[in-house]
Amino acid sequence: MCKKSFLVSAISLCSFAEAQSRLLGISLTLVNQPSQVLPAIQSLLKNPDFFHEIAENGIQRMGRAGAAQRIAECLQERLGIIG
Repeated sequence: MCKKSFLVSAISLCSFAEAQSRLLGISLTLVNQPSQVLPAIQSLLKNPDFFHEIAENGIQRMGRAGAAQRIAECLQERLGIIG
């Protein structure tokens, strides 16, 4: 049972990562092993132009920060709830 549960979790995680990759494009870096995280970060930090490109891509695809707060405030206003 444990092996099946792990397999289902791994498949779900892989599907989630693929969906996020389609959404975020270059703004998401996927690695296969935990040992690959540090080199991926180091590579990113050594390439400030690419880092900026990733940041701009994220803003284009996801928008600026604060949308959840603005949505909550709008709903509170429309529903007459004092925040």
